Amino acid sequence: MRYTLHTIDDRTPLDALDRIWEASQDADDRGFRPRGGWWSLRAWTARAMLLAGSDTPIGGVALNQAPDGAVEARLALLPGHRTPEAAQQLVRAALADVQRSDAALVRLTLPAQATWARDAAAAAGLTVARATLVMLRPATLGSLPAAAAPGLRIRPLAEGEEGRVLHALNHAWAGSWNFRPLTRRALERDLIGQRAGFLLAVDDAGRIAGTIHAQFDQTADNPDGTPYAWLSNLTTAPSWRGRGLGRALLSAGITRLHDRGARSVALGVDSGAVAPITLYRSAGFTEFDRLELWEAQVRGAEVVEMGKLPLLATPAGQTLHT
Repeated sequence: MRYTLHTIDDRTPLDALDRIWEASQDADDRGFRPRGGWWSLRAWTARAMLLAGSDTPIGGVALNQAPDGAVEARLALLPGHRTPEAAQQLVRAALADVQRSDAALVRLTLPAQATWARDAAAAAGLTVARATLVMLRPATLGSLPAAAAPGLRIRPLAEGEEGRVLHALNHAWAGSWNFRPLTRRALERDLIGQRAGFLLAVDDAGRIAGTIHAQFDQTADNPDGTPYAWLSNLTTAPSWRGRGLGRALLSAGITRLHDRGARSVALGVDSGAVAPITLYRSAGFTEFDRLELWEAQVRGAEVVEMGKLPLLATPAGQTLHT
């Protein structure tokens, strides 16, 4: 097979990258499909390359800079073309990009089901540094018992509170791994059609002590095929942690979703977040899927450990025979 890498520019339609991305994700990522369909890879990437097999686009790699300075890469490969050689070309392309930059770290985001990409990453010397878990709780477990948090009441988000909520969310998440401040635009996008499910824990003075967003959509699916019912943005203010507020908010979110007709409740959580995972497991959530972050340190312009694969420079249009 003759493989060719093409840098995407104004002459290369970005639509091809998104089509390959969606087909690749559909095959690999059962747990992380967004409610509205896969997000656009072309809208995320700062630079990208298409992989052609015998002149037909079959894969792609998209790259962007992370807040910590790492180069992040997303890989996509059509299910009918998942040979070890094709996967290796995509990993090599990502590593070659890092070599040409000043980054100290390369990071690949790979679904746990994407063995084609995971095998190529491992062969290139990358290792799993972190993961995001999808956890699922069947509705047959019923409601979640939880004591009320003294001095607080849980209520829906009111009109005009978006600014205060945005501040509370970013304050609660600050210091967490790979923290990226939430923007007003992102919050407003999450609230479209889902405003009533955004719950706040407030004290008598109206101060926000915690949040949770219970999203329900009968037109979309949970990872197990039941109607979409997700919990997100479960946060507690630092001064309220360890006092049962997290469980009270979790209980309120589960109850709301059950009332809407949920047959399972799903959520995502950082694998390194010990306290939240302990809470979720105690509430009956179990791991359903995971998204892994594979990393390798870079020293100057060289990858520290490249395993058995040689690093190939892959400028636009270079042909690679395997």
